[in-house]
Amino acid sequence: MNGQDVPVQVRRSDGNLVSYWRNKMDGLKTITDYVTNLFNINVSEVHVSKNAIKLIKWVIRRQKTPLDSVTVCGVTSSEEELIYILRDCETLSQIEICSFSPRNFRFSEKFRRIDFLDIWYGEWVTLDNLLTMDGIDIILGSSSLSNNDVNVFLEHWLSGGCPRLKLFCARIGTVDILQSLDS
Repeated sequence: MNGQDVPVQVRRSDGNLVSYWRNKMDGLKTITDYVTNLFNINVSEVHVSKNAIKLIKWVIRRQKTPLDSVTVCGVTSSEEELIYILRDCETLSQIEICSFSPRNFRFSEKFRRIDFLDIWYGEWVTLDNLLTMDGIDIILGSSSLSNNDVNVFLEHWLSGGCPRLKLFCARIGTVDILQSLDS
């Protein structure tokens, strides 16, 4: 591949090709360049667990079209990574954050426009964050929102706030549904 001998094995469980590299990042970049050049395609999705910013920026720099989707999972993301993904990462439609945030993490800026936002461990997401989100589907797992927060957000949504929003799902502790629907 690109003048290098690369050991490859077919994994019996799923038939995928597995390649072996001394430096995984160099291997990933080489394979990405090779396949995208071979088929004249761009990368549309990035799934990362380590070196998230470095890898995402490399993919964005190497092509003219933005990414459709970015997924970060498997490790605790740093504040720098989360802020980059929430504010600066150039994706067209989807961000999934499947990793834990640092203790006491807060995002005090306005969320950028994103069609699909899925945050698995969203204890850090506040009512103020919700009120500034501009998405079609917003999914929060492990949220720390209160009954009152949910009520305020639902009232905001029903009165025309978050006009693009079609689906809102938040996993929260106990909810007094009558209190939430009372307004």
